[in-house]
Amino acid sequence: MDDEPRIPWRSETNNEGKEVQVKMIKGGNEVQVKMIQGYREKIESELAKFCEDILDVLANVIHPAVSGE
Repeated sequence: MDDEPRIPWRSETNNEGKEVQVKMIKGGNEVQVKMIQGYREKIESELAKFCEDILDVLANVIHPAVSGE
């Protein structure tokens, strides 16, 4: 599996955690936190679609081919 979609997700999740911590401790930038959260949600949605596509191929192409259907 290509790690490319997961790398931004990991990075943004980490950045979001840092921003939230800074916000809580020092009154960090709320706009940046919202942007990071929005980007994380976008990446999560893309990853979910990617996983659904893979499961669809497994169920409708690979499984029937190996089971002789």
